[in-house]
Amino acid sequence: MVQRDRRGMFHTQLFEPYQRRDGWLETAIIKMYQNGMSTREIGKFIERILGSS
Repeated sequence: MVQRDRRGMFHTQLFEPYQRRDGWLETAIIKMYQNGMSTREIGKFIERILGSS
């Protein structure tokens, strides 16, 4: 059973409304690229972290 908020009063403190992610991965990718990692190395790193290609 899925709980519903009929009045629309519930707001999570983890994300802003309608936000799907917190952006940490995008920030990490930009920093890795700025520090000289190749896109291939970044891709391999992400696969290890997330467990899929």
